[in-house]
Amino acid sequence: QEHTSRITRPPTTTHPSPFKMADLVQPTKPPTAYWLWLSEKRPALTKELGKTKGSDVAKFAGERWKALSAADKKPYEEKAATAKKEFDAEMEKFLAAGGVKNKRKMKESKDGKRGSKKARADARAASGMPKRPPSAYFQFMKE
Repeated sequence: QEHTSRITRPPTTTHPSPFKMADLVQPTKPPTAYWLWLSEKRPALTKELGKTKGSDVAKFAGERWKALSAADKKPYEEKAATAKKEFDAEMEKFLAAGGVKNKRKMKESKDGKRGSKKARADARAASGMPKRPPSAYFQFMKE
């Protein structure tokens, strides 16, 4: 007699999986005129600079962008403006369909006001509170 074992799967459920991606996807922001220019000119800039390091290329490209005349910047600004209009139209459709606009939120202090890190650090130092409690070693050395 030959014995064959069959592995059966449990029946699948009919309810939708909570892990499926939502149908609504927030549109991404369009590139600015500078980014459009940079994406077009990056190979020439890296060749001229002789380096491919991102920070070096960005600094060099920023200087070049500032030196460009308004007439040279105009085509990129027009492309950026049309992309911005398309983005705004897509965002309106997204929001009308029930989408929620994602936004980065800054942390707020207890009183509901945003404060700079330096201001909070200065306030803590002025209060006389230590940054953290002393370790066992420092307590031993104190005695």
